Amino acid sequence: MKSHYGHLNRDNIHPLYHGQQQIIPPNFVTRDRDKMCPILLRTFIRENQFHSPSEFKSRSIVPENDEIQLYVWKNTTLKDISDLIKEVHLPARDKNTKFTFAFIYQDEKGTFAISPPLATVQELKKCEDDFKTLETLNYSYQFLAVSFDNPNNNNNSSNNNNFKKEEEKDNNNNDKSISE
Repeated sequence: MKSHYGHLNRDNIHPLYHGQQQIIPPNFVTRDRDKMCPILLRTFIRENQFHSPSEFKSRSIVPENDEIQLYVWKNTTLKDISDLIKEVHLPARDKNTKFTFAFIYQDEKGTFAISPPLATVQELKKCEDDFKTLETLNYSYQFLAVSFDNPNNNNNSSNNNNFKKEEEKDNNNNDKSISE
């Protein structure tokens, strides 16, 4: 039984369904996931920008608060990865969210560098990038950097300032009641 696109399971990789017809990208490789061991994909996510390579000191000294560890297969698509991120990262769940992917790797000198953007996936716009797999992107156990852009996100500085002002009012009221 094939599953619908976006849900990872141990069946063969599942292409995008369009009605009853499957849309299969060129050079699409199916693999039996029961016979393949998943790999740990260390993913670092940030809104509106990638992490700076200088934030990575070694494979163990990384921006831990922004790390999502995913167990995937080499034939996992970027669309699958974006769906997994949305399951665990609330700010990325909006349908208008756009995910941009890049690799963070160590260069010949041992310092961390970031690749140019590899692909962009968006829920509302289906495109070839949805079908790119880790294998087709020549993944070789680098970190995956993900920048997500949510145009509907209303977290701007004026909202944050309003929240702080309300908090200050509450604190001032508490101070008055304590002194009385």
